[in-house]
Amino acid sequence: MTNENTNQRSDTEDGSGLTDSWRRFLQVGVGTAGLMSLSGLALAQSDETTIELDAVNVQAGGGRGRSEYAWEDGEEGVVRGPSEEVCEYVGGNHVWMGVAPDSIADLTNPTLELTAGENYTIEWTNTSGETHNFVIVDADGNELVSTDEVSEEGETQTVEFTASEEMVEYYCAPHSGSQRGSIEISGASGAFTVSDLDPMDASVSAGAALTVSATVTNDSDSSATQAVTLWIDNNQVASKSITLDAGAQTSVSFTDVDTSGLSEGDHTHTVASGGSQVSGTLTIDGGEVDWHRNLDVPINADEATDWDNYEVTNVFSTGTIASEYDLQDDEEGEWMQMDVDPQGRIWVVTRGASFVTEGDGYAEIAWVDPDSGEHQLALEIPVMFHGGHVADSGDVSDARELGGQGIAIDPNFEENGYVYVMYMPSSDNMEFVDNPYDDDIVYGNTLVSRFTMQDDGTLDPDSEEVVFEVPEQLHTCCHHGGYITFGKDREFYISTGDNSNNVGNPDNEVNAFMGDERQGMIHGRPGPVADAQRSSGNTADKRGKIHRIVLNEDGSYNIPDGNLKEHWEEETGESYSDAEFLPSIYVMGLRNPFTITHDEHTDYLWSAHYGNDAGSLSDLGMTGFGDYHLWCEPGNAGYPWFRAYYPYRDYDFETGEVGQPFWPDNLRNQSVNNTGIENIPNVTPALIWHPQSFDDYENALDIHPWLDQPRPGEVTYPELDAGGSADVGVVYRYDEGYSEHALPPYFDGKPFFMNPSNADVVRYLTFNDDGSLDINEFGATDGVAAAYDMKTLPDGRLAIMGMYSGIHIVEYNGPAPGYEPPPEEEWPDRVEPAAGGLSGDPPGDATVLWNGDDATLDDWQKPDGSEPDWVETTDYFEVNSNVSGNVQPQESLGDVHLHLEWRAPEDLDGLANGQGPGNSGIFMMDTYEFQILQSHDNPTYPSGHAGSYYKASEGGGSAPLALPINPPGEWNSYDLIWRGPRFDDEGNVVRLPQATLLFNGVVVQMHLNIPGPVWFQTMYPFDHDTYGHPRDENGDFLTEVPFTLQNHGNENDIVQFRNIWYRDLPERPVTESEHPDNIPEYSTSGGPWTLPSGDQYQPEQINPGGEGTTGTPPGDADVLIDGSTTIQPGDGDWVSDSEYGDAQVHLEYRIPEDVEGEGPLRGNSGVLMMGKYEIQILDTHENPVEADEWAGAYTHQNGPNHDSVREPGEWQQLDLVWQAPRFSGGELDKPAQVTAFLNGVAVQTRLVVDGSNEGFAVNPYNEHGKMPLHLREDGSEIDFQNVWIREEDTQLTGGEPTEPEQVSAPFGFDAGGSFIDGTVTIDGLDYVADSSSVTASGDPSASSTDTAAQPNMYPDPPNPIEGTEHDALYQTEMFGGDLTLDVEIENGLYEVTLYFAETSSALTEGDRVFDISIQGTQVLSEFDIYSEAGGHNIALSRTFSDIEVTDGVLTISTNTISDNSKICGLEIREINKVGHWTFEAGNVDGDTVLDRSEYGHDGTINGGVTTDLSAPTPATGGAAEFNGTDGTVVVPDAEGLDPGAYTVSAWVKTDGTGPWAAVLGKGGSMWCGFENQTGLPRFDPYNGAEQGDFFTSDTAVDDGNWHHVVYRHAPSEDVSSIYIDGQMAGSLDAATESPDSDTPLAIASKSQTTSGFKDWFSGAIADVRLYNVPLSESKITMLSQQG
Repeated sequence: MTNENTNQRSDTEDGSGLTDSWRRFLQVGVGTAGLMSLSGLALAQSDETTIELDAVNVQAGGGRGRSEYAWEDGEEGVVRGPSEEVCEYVGGNHVWMGVAPDSIADLTNPTLELTAGENYTIEWTNTSGETHNFVIVDADGNELVSTDEVSEEGETQTVEFTASEEMVEYYCAPHSGSQRGSIEISGASGAFTVSDLDPMDASVSAGAALTVSATVTNDSDSSATQAVTLWIDNNQVASKSITLDAGAQTSVSFTDVDTSGLSEGDHTHTVASGGSQVSGTLTIDGGEVDWHRNLDVPINADEATDWDNYEVTNVFSTGTIASEYDLQDDEEGEWMQMDVDPQGRIWVVTRGASFVTEGDGYAEIAWVDPDSGEHQLALEIPVMFHGGHVADSGDVSDARELGGQGIAIDPNFEENGYVYVMYMPSSDNMEFVDNPYDDDIVYGNTLVSRFTMQDDGTLDPDSEEVVFEVPEQLHTCCHHGGYITFGKDREFYISTGDNSNNVGNPDNEVNAFMGDERQGMIHGRPGPVADAQRSSGNTADKRGKIHRIVLNEDGSYNIPDGNLKEHWEEETGESYSDAEFLPSIYVMGLRNPFTITHDEHTDYLWSAHYGNDAGSLSDLGMTGFGDYHLWCEPGNAGYPWFRAYYPYRDYDFETGEVGQPFWPDNLRNQSVNNTGIENIPNVTPALIWHPQSFDDYENALDIHPWLDQPRPGEVTYPELDAGGSADVGVVYRYDEGYSEHALPPYFDGKPFFMNPSNADVVRYLTFNDDGSLDINEFGATDGVAAAYDMKTLPDGRLAIMGMYSGIHIVEYNGPAPGYEPPPEEEWPDRVEPAAGGLSGDPPGDATVLWNGDDATLDDWQKPDGSEPDWVETTDYFEVNSNVSGNVQPQESLGDVHLHLEWRAPEDLDGLANGQGPGNSGIFMMDTYEFQILQSHDNPTYPSGHAGSYYKASEGGGSAPLALPINPPGEWNSYDLIWRGPRFDDEGNVVRLPQATLLFNGVVVQMHLNIPGPVWFQTMYPFDHDTYGHPRDENGDFLTEVPFTLQNHGNENDIVQFRNIWYRDLPERPVTESEHPDNIPEYSTSGGPWTLPSGDQYQPEQINPGGEGTTGTPPGDADVLIDGSTTIQPGDGDWVSDSEYGDAQVHLEYRIPEDVEGEGPLRGNSGVLMMGKYEIQILDTHENPVEADEWAGAYTHQNGPNHDSVREPGEWQQLDLVWQAPRFSGGELDKPAQVTAFLNGVAVQTRLVVDGSNEGFAVNPYNEHGKMPLHLREDGSEIDFQNVWIREEDTQLTGGEPTEPEQVSAPFGFDAGGSFIDGTVTIDGLDYVADSSSVTASGDPSASSTDTAAQPNMYPDPPNPIEGTEHDALYQTEMFGGDLTLDVEIENGLYEVTLYFAETSSALTEGDRVFDISIQGTQVLSEFDIYSEAGGHNIALSRTFSDIEVTDGVLTISTNTISDNSKICGLEIREINKVGHWTFEAGNVDGDTVLDRSEYGHDGTINGGVTTDLSAPTPATGGAAEFNGTDGTVVVPDAEGLDPGAYTVSAWVKTDGTGPWAAVLGKGGSMWCGFENQTGLPRFDPYNGAEQGDFFTSDTAVDDGNWHHVVYRHAPSEDVSSIYIDGQMAGSLDAATESPDSDTPLAIASKSQTTSGFKDWFSGAIADVRLYNVPLSESKITMLSQQG
């Protein structure tokens, strides 16, 4: 593309509204090709073929700019352009100046428009006397025309050439950066036609590569060669030469076209050849971010600027540090800067003393929590306040304004704790450095240092790491800048002052132009300290700048791309060393930049600097200014030659001669004190400014017309006050996650600024769409003295620092942003609340089915449609046990809140027998039963209790979470939130039935998913013909079906009912998360059947408390507020002392009758479950708000189902059923769910919560555990009473659920044993009724009763069993079709016994027949229990040996031939294992190590033994560490512990066995251990029988790793062997049986025949086993690999 300097970037183009005068300045005065390509000015098409140019050096005039243009004023003045133009730069020092023809006269770097094939002559003159030549290049930079260089002033050169389509640019090679122009070639009529441009219209991002193609056709009668060129706007960017035969056609493509130099907006792209061309529109989306964001939030400017809506609180006053902490110098001084860490703590650095204090002292670093007020002095740093004691300043003021300066918090503070401080070290710690100006001037380094926060909230002084140094003179005052802040990607900005002073100049000229270059002592001060050209204007000096670096973790820094040096090199084409142009500089030309702010959205920098001290207009220039810049790229603010919008004039301090005004472009720093480059970057005018004095200001241009430099800007901003102080605050950016007290979104994109030393006022800017600016005062500053810094807190509140008042927090308390009442059609439907809340009174929209007031069962029926014949009274109706048949209302119900009350008659008290008396149930949709039962003091099986989803024990039924039942004769209430299943068009279930049940106001089923219909003990598929979900006559699943009340049919199953009503719940679309494949399961949805211990679960019977949830809390509730309390504005949230997870919450609240205001802040509060998830409390009675802010809403996600709020002044009841989110491995595993009742009306029904709703949005989940409950304070007075909570115990965080634990033999299982109280015990072995290690399954299609696998007791009550003392084992069973029982058990060799009895009198010989297989091998064929036992109720068992388990599962399966298979129980015993010792906590009871075999050979720990250590993966249980001196486990001698043949298996880990070391030893019977000092396993199989009866392995195992070692003694095979890790490692022939020994058996030592122990083992041992047989090699291998 045409060189960037020739086609200067502009956001305005021709439609910018710039005046002709302004455009002429850009064309002529800038000194580069400014807007040439945009203006379209070019060499006119004419007969003239001679072109005259001058090579011009723009330094020709005085005033260090082009004087011949310095006095030109536009006739129409200047106008303010869009704010973006502040960020446009031009530059360059040498240019071509057009002379002839007239069309290019006086134009800088004019575009030459030539015709291909024409001959041209260029005549150019060297007017500067510097080296020049003339070059023409193509689009690829290839030289097509080039001349020799000439350097004589006035020398002329003539160039002749023929124009060709390849020509793109011309330039002077020695000055190619600025002295270059475009060439545009128009072709003569050619043979080719161009068509089919692709793309015709394109839109790309700035900098994106573009491909353009077109079709080229040769329309001539002969072959032709012709150039095809690509143009963008008037610039040729590529060219190709192609040859086509007559009539031929081809596609020509230009790929990877660079768009980086194109401005945002529309451009024209053209493909041309000869006289034919085709053009389209190319739109550049813009590489820069739009300043204004499109926030999806309403904006209300009136509320945002009503300062009565704000509260300003001083949370940390100046003087607090000195008064509350024992400071080393008792003084804190001015507060200089603050920053905010991610926790919201505000950190501040003080100067340490007032700015004129002499000597050394200490600066303070402190922080404050703006909410709690907690504060901490974090560090005191030794600093210098004044330089007089280290620099001989004579009679003039020495350096001051030193001490602490700036503070910044690392972006990764939560991980690294880094805090950065800028300060001037004390004289004792000062590093003095050389200076380049005067040997008598003392220089020392101001430091930017990094400190690390410690656990106590202080900074570690020894952690200091210096990251940046700024040398400063210490003779005279002032100007240190001293602000530090982070930008994006760890970019770090550091502001520094000019370190110059005007003291000692009686004529005061230096106040206007700080450029006194005189040397030596001038009026008592060193001359150079009054020359800011040596600092602010010096590219080799760090002062008077804003530096931009990237900080590294090690304290070093890198230079990012895009700083001023790189930028200026690109502008000028020159290259500078890092020494002459510091690469860290981002902005230069600053006097005293006290404050800077980075805008993260745009990556712009907002800065202010204090003006010079000229108090009035003079011949040298304007009064002093405070001015403000918005930097979108690096630049030069112009000081000391230029301030704000205005130049100063050159002044000779020796002669008093006033020179030219300085030009903002092509500035030259020619000071004798300059050590950097001379041609410094062009000046960027300020965005806004204000003078020190308005005297003569408004008519200044009439007095000095030269002041009106042609720069965009207005004369003044009348909204500003006079005065030189200037500080910037934040560029505010609103976030929807901010709290309601955040600064409103009206202020988004508005830069704030402050004037602390004069008007002490805070203002903000508004950028208007037309490019104008509005400036307004920010009125929420009560109590702020000298506003000096500003930050946004993490929740969006504003923090303002007053230099003399401290930290102030600005909170917005007005209506929510943009509040307007929503239209009535968006309000939740109104429902009159229930009179007593959730206490049985029907809400206003309820359908009452029976209420006792002259109610009848006329609208009820039996399921077959016949009349109900239950007993009716005035107050209730009851089951008629003398007749059969259930009853149901005639109305069909879908998704409902169903309420009913029931009781068992008082005369049934004392008749408890498990499933009676008072047995009934509610069958929702005539299918899904919720149990009604007299369960008071009446234990039964888990899902048979009242409040359960009845009954299947595995995968169907659900026991109640608690049993809040009243005794017989007292009424109970059920409130059931029911949503039925949903099916797709193919009949597949897409949402399971869902239920939440409150029993007497206590939640007993919490967001239960029902996996299918259950009848008695079997769960059936939804499409089951008999027991499935109801269908219509077409076979389609129904969504509305009557519920049914059960008549159980027994004499004592009398249940009475009253007060039955329901409310329809609004239809809710089925979500993907509700699909059966996706629904989360919660352990607290309902009670289990079996506890983790294997015991049967029994719900805790509790006192239900008052009516429903009102009145007295339930017996197990945690009462949070007993009585009442009032939360007042400013109190902060009420927070519970305890933390909670899954919970039921009840509270009552009252909003004052005289509540004021409107919208979402009228009576505003909320219940924050876990402090993060809010259910809204708000006065929405005749106060409509957005639905998701209504009372009862889950704020910002889901409005209430209905509006059921009461009037202010009345008590309201809110009930919540809350399931907390679950997390696994730091990630969300299951989202939270909530059901809510407001005044008895279900307003949220099992809402799946999308995340926490703090602030104004729903936020992503972050892992957390249990947390306190909050009652939110939000600026309103709210009364609370009767607040209680019931928690369901659960674990919220952790890894994946653990697999069922393996059982160890011996193991007994009583199938169906849960139906009978007590545990069957045979020969000391307990037969468990339920175990997570046993999984039962089956095939209902193979069952005569469509049963898969069902525990059962039949008959009930059972019959006695013959042939056994253990009737209970045989009276229950597991039955079904093709049963499978999988038992998770350790690998091993087992003996399995199965138990049977035929208890069904209906089945005789040949009725129940099945095959049995164990581990896939059939062991019984056509097994008939009745025939084998010889009748009914006779005990029968079968035992099978040598059952090997190698995969951790023992499987027993049946093949059902007729009726159902059944098994009553099973027993598993490991063959030949006589001892098994492991050392995990569960197997060590005090000093006793339990024997896991069936023989009970328990051991006792002696000496140094540490248990419950980790064992290797294949081993069973845990490990123990033995100390090698006295640590052992002793097993008393007992029968079976002296086998003549045996196998010992153990896992060992040791790194040095030392002397003889036994793993297991027993007197003269056996010795299994290690050889003396070798680490080789040694085996003495018949210890003491004869000499030479031992041997060692060939492999040592003392490498500190786990090894499996086996000692195998096989006399029958005449061999003893050692195995290591499953492989034989040594053997001994001629083995004989080991003798008996009366001594104990010892682990990790050997018991001696006489007394005591020896051969101590040092190391770890795990999983020790003793078998009374020599195991096979395959078994040994299995033990080493699988345990």
